[in-house]
Amino acid sequence: MRSLIILFFVCSGGTITGEILIDGRAKDSATWKKISGYAEQQDILNPYLSVLETLRFTANCRLQKNVDKEKVIQRVLKLMNLEDWSDHIIGREKDGEGLPKHARKRVTIAVELVSLPRILFLDEPTTGLGTNAAALVMNAVRQATDAMGLITVATIHQPSKTIFDGFDDVLLLTTVRLF
Repeated sequence: MRSLIILFFVCSGGTITGEILIDGRAKDSATWKKISGYAEQQDILNPYLSVLETLRFTANCRLQKNVDKEKVIQRVLKLMNLEDWSDHIIGREKDGEGLPKHARKRVTIAVELVSLPRILFLDEPTTGLGTNAAALVMNAVRQATDAMGLITVATIHQPSKTIFDGFDDVLLLTTVRLF
């Protein structure tokens, strides 16, 4: 089953309690690391590497030796619509260098996809993007989710109707203060 889920959080404080279960069993950290990927809101990419070098480095660090790393990388580049950017240097965003923000977001997500997760968490993948750039990112995420059979969970604020309609499920989480 593939699914793209959107989460909205409304928090006003409180204490978090409970347990984390996966299929009714306590979460095992070693297994969790193997099956999940997490793309942060802010990229932490090496500004001196190209997109392809970044994905190769990740694949060499995170994939087992018996996996065809080049095949995985090429598939992820295609799914995230980064083929035209593969030889571009990431650059330093704050200095106005390198990739545009929408391509950076897709590279950040691609870094996680190269590890072949079964569950992908995205922390506000459209933050700081205009409508068209956000659509580019989320269309690539939708394509990767479907092609790789992922469960993708994204937190997102104020999505456009087009982006909102691209999600399979919506989960609204809130905290309520009882006085």
